[in-house]
Amino acid sequence: MLAVNMLRSSASLIKARPYRSAALALSAGALVGSIVCVWTEIVQSPNRFIFFHLTRADKPVIFGIERDELLKFKGKGSGRIRSALAERSRLTVQQFGMSKQGDGQIRIAPGQPIELTPADASTVRYGATFIVP
Repeated sequence: MLAVNMLRSSASLIKARPYRSAALALSAGALVGSIVCVWTEIVQSPNRFIFFHLTRADKPVIFGIERDELLKFKGKGSGRIRSALAERSRLTVQQFGMSKQGDGQIRIAPGQPIELTPADASTVRYGATFIVP
């Protein structure tokens, strides 16, 4: 009798659980799907610029270097730029500037490539601030 009751209660649990199992499977599938989407976005994301600034002839110069290129050098932050200048003595980076479009929108865009020298090393600072006129 006890075995029959246990068998019946197991059967009723099995009948009740398919809905929970289906809900759990859908939730797990959605979670895995979102993780795959985020991972794909990270892996396929384009190389990003890291911004720095320095002062030349009392004028601020904002420049960027691609993240992958920057990570090749030793140090942290602007120390990586100083390290690169110590190793290479010259480093070509992309200068960035701000311009006002005809429709009034502000655009931050790369300008011309500039060459940094060891003389610039002491004034290089991590990060950049763009002042909107």
